[in-house]
Amino acid sequence: MKHILFKKHLTEWEEEQRLRHEIECSKTAIDAARNHFEHVVDPTLIDCYIYELNAAQLRYQFLLRRFKSREMKLQEAKPLPIANGKHRVLS
Repeated sequence: MKHILFKKHLTEWEEEQRLRHEIECSKTAIDAARNHFEHVVDPTLIDCYIYELNAAQLRYQFLLRRFKSREMKLQEAKPLPIANGKHRVLS
């Protein structure tokens, strides 16, 4: 996983692509942790993979909430038609 030392301003498209990528990485981490958990027999490692699976699931849920929140904000900012035919932007 890459760590960025500075935050650059991303376009809407770049932000969406970054979130989609992070969500896919989280799905992969969940699958890997689940696979490890199902095949391990050592009690210490069982605990380890339970924590790993829980952490990956929490990260996935966080990213999904962030993605959905972002989508809601974008939809709210779209112009809405008004009776006289003009549009206005809600924010």
